[in-house]
This record gives sequence, structure tokens and C-alpha cells, in this order.
Amino acid sequence: MKHQTLWVQGKMPSLNDILDARMIVMSGKKNRAARGGKYNRIKKQVQGDVAIAAFAQKFEAFERGYFTYLFKETKNANGKQRDPSNILAGAAKMIEDALIECKLLPNDGMDNVLGIAGHFDLTKNGAGVLLIVHPDKTLTREECLAIDMFRGDPP
Repeated sequence: MKHQTLWVQGKMPSLNDILDARMIVMSGKKNRAARGGKYNRIKKQVQGDVAIAAFAQKFEAFERGYFTYLFKETKNANGKQRDPSNILAGAAKMIEDALIECKLLPNDGMDNVLGIAGHFDLTKNGAGVLLIVHPDKTLTREECLAIDMFRGDPP
């Protein structure tokens, strides 16, 4: 397998977003259902975004590989940036689960996900993530930026 790339447009959920959505408030069943619903909405949104992108970009199913993520992030209204490790932890899990749901990856265990690397790039052109699945290695930030440049910056 040669490497494959998948661009998914939009701000990816961070670990804090996921933990907040999964938090169970012990004050009653009504709160539990509301929190579980928020998590399910986030997960379904990412699954839908990944499925649409994979179909449109002809991303092919694969058995295993090294996953390198290039997150394109924008500053928020206050001029602040999100924490890179927080983004990587949350988004990688959601994206890998979406790939499994789309039947593009059989499992997200160590037999299938051979390594993970995350890189970040501040942009004004819109948030998203470029996933590069390579058969032999994770890629450096410079390699990811070169692939991204060839692919073209998102609108």
C-alpha cells in the first residue's frame, strides 16, 4: 500500500470536548441522558464528516498502517489556540472509530494502528485535519506540510 491521505474539513473535537460530553452528572437520570446525547451527537458528526470525505476522496479500506495527523487550526475569537495534545487525543480516537464504522479500518488496536504522530499548523483558511496513513512510518511535520501543499490548502 502506498500512503493515503484524507482531508476532513472542520474543527475536530478535543479530549476536553469528549470528556465534557461523556460526563455523567449523578443528580438524576435526566442529566445522564442529556450528556450521553451530546457525546453521541459529536461522534455521529465526526463519523458523517469522515464518511463523506472518504467517499468523495476515494479513500480505500486498509488493514494496518502508521497514522500521521496534520491538524489545521484557527485561533478562537479571543486570539487563543487550543492545546495540541488535547486535540490529538480526542480527534484521533473519533476519526479512528469513524474509519471502523465506515468499514475502512477493521480495528483500532495495535495490530492495525502501528503508530500515531500529530502535527499542527495555524491557518486562517479554515480548520480541519489531514490524515496520512503510511505502510512503513509516521511522517514528520515537514513531510505532512509538503503533502498538504501538493493537495492544496482547504477553502
